[in-house]
Amino acid sequence: MADIQAKMKEAKFFLELLEALEKRVDSLTNLESPSEEASFLLSAISNAFYSALDQWRKQNKSRQSQYQEFARRYPEIYGSDRQGGWRNTTVHVSHVQVSTAGYIPPPGNSVNFDFRDEPKLGPHYAPGACNIRLGPQFYFSHGGKEIHALEFCYEHFYALQKFITEQGAA
Repeated sequence: MADIQAKMKEAKFFLELLEALEKRVDSLTNLESPSEEASFLLSAISNAFYSALDQWRKQNKSRQSQYQEFARRYPEIYGSDRQGGWRNTTVHVSHVQVSTAGYIPPPGNSVNFDFRDEPKLGPHYAPGACNIRLGPQFYFSHGGKEIHALEFCYEHFYALQKFITEQGAA
């Protein structure tokens, strides 16, 4: 279980960097290309997800059907490049581009509230202040849709964390 938790911590580390990059509206490194940095972070996050689930699979050889069911729900991370899996593509085949765009509202009447802790590298706000962030967000194309990278990764982080917690380890 320690290896699984280490990989989840690794994913959280890269998630916080991606969030800081998006909130800063400026690059984190001397590459000075936030879109490239976001693309590299997306690769690192998805690889940490893949590794965490793979560690779970190795520790739970008798529960392969649960592993396969979870992996099938998220083909963009766990699918092969032939299946359209961008994790496999960006780690093993070719670079997956991330683009910036203004805010693309969620479907329907949904509202995104963000109550996560602020990343340490992000901009610093006064405690209790209501901060409206106006700047580009990072998106990748998958299945004909533009997907907000940060939200997709956080949603998957929580889904994977729930799977690991509920399924337990052998």
